[in-house]
Amino acid sequence: MGEVTVSHDIVYHYSAGRGEGLSVSKDGYRIIVSSPTDISASLGQPAETTFHSHIPFVTNLPRAFNVFDETTPRLDIGLIEAADVAVVHGQHYGLVAVRANRIMQPAPLPPLVPLTGALLAVSSDQVLQTLPITGRPDGLKASPDGRYAVVADEGGGNILVYDLLGGPGQIYLAARITRATLQSLYNGVPNPTGDFIEPESIGFAPDSSFALVTIQDSSSVAAIDMTAITLGQEQGGLTPEQIGDAALKSVVHLPHGFRNNVNTATGLKFRGVEPDGVAVSPDGSFAIVANESHQSAKHLQGLSVLDLRGGLQAIVAQTYSIFDIDPSLLKDTGLTSVPAWSTTTYPTEANNLPRLDPTNVEIVKRGNQTIAAFVIERYNPSAAQLAASPNFESRGSVLFLDVSDVLNGSIGVIDRVQVGVPASPGLPNTGATLEGIDTAQNGRWIFVSISNGGGDKGTVARLELINK
Repeated sequence: MGEVTVSHDIVYHYSAGRGEGLSVSKDGYRIIVSSPTDISASLGQPAETTFHSHIPFVTNLPRAFNVFDETTPRLDIGLIEAADVAVVHGQHYGLVAVRANRIMQPAPLPPLVPLTGALLAVSSDQVLQTLPITGRPDGLKASPDGRYAVVADEGGGNILVYDLLGGPGQIYLAARITRATLQSLYNGVPNPTGDFIEPESIGFAPDSSFALVTIQDSSSVAAIDMTAITLGQEQGGLTPEQIGDAALKSVVHLPHGFRNNVNTATGLKFRGVEPDGVAVSPDGSFAIVANESHQSAKHLQGLSVLDLRGGLQAIVAQTYSIFDIDPSLLKDTGLTSVPAWSTTTYPTEANNLPRLDPTNVEIVKRGNQTIAAFVIERYNPSAAQLAASPNFESRGSVLFLDVSDVLNGSIGVIDRVQVGVPASPGLPNTGATLEGIDTAQNGRWIFVSISNGGGDKGTVARLELINK
């Protein structure tokens, strides 16, 4: 439907490691991807142990160009997990959020000294600055104007904002939104304390004026006024915590976001949506959140739409099941519609649904259409589907949606493109899984990382949106 089509001529970029964190410059000429390689056999342990960030500088984007090869600048950051990466607009350095070192050397060598997490400023061949983080960083995003970077500190329950104005060597923590500050704005949210406050992923307004941060285990989204951070620094004399308190404008609880509510009659627990990636529309009027869900709540997989027209303190959220948006995903489930949600009764027919784990999203404007590129991480068919047909989907995909009129409840399916290598025969849950997404050249190119790729399975896939 509409004016835009999706090319199924996917280009794959190959490196030794799989693709996880992914960030692409606006012109598409600079790409960073955290690409871990397993050396578990040599260490005698099943662990991700070596992490590389590829920072290629390319001058064009022909269809067949392979970004990663033996000449690609590659930075080995050692035995530590790179959780996410970010290109900084207009700069020749990138950012990497790393998690605390959990790697043990094989006996009889002593354990490695655990490192703290950190935000690294990196070039193609060296670390330029290290800013320690005592928690466990997860998501990372640089603002479109290149002024700030936001880190979702999943382990510490903090949202950290770094000022990039001075460049590597002079980057510093400008604001910290603590777990206690987030909790203070929770209204009617189940389990609003402790480990249930885990910041996950970040989306920026195109004009960099605000950021949204998903908080996965409490099914919520935090809204941050970035201009308040600039004003707080200009005022002077304020701590990062005080600036963070002023910048946090609201915490929105998503519909269908219940978690661990217990039915006293049956003793069963009920799970809700678990927000992951988030993106803001080009005009800043709405945002879309990709919602994973617990294995026992597969009918809730889908997305939430946040209406931002009333400002950050008056956000209105609506949640949709992916099976309502694209009924083709019900194939071979024996269901004609998705089971209804409930806080008291788990619909057992939801067991017939595949596990998809929507993980990420980007929103672009192409011609007269506003398009969401929605990442479905995996396709693990249910037992019912496997019994119904030997011909089943088995890999992640990108669902392209027309969201031009989403604030009036209209979501149209443009196309859904499967990405990566299908499952091996007889092993239905071994197909490609997807993770990061970014866009370039005004939404023409859609880049997706393949989290179980690497080698001949591909590290990053590139898709093209074509205007008719």
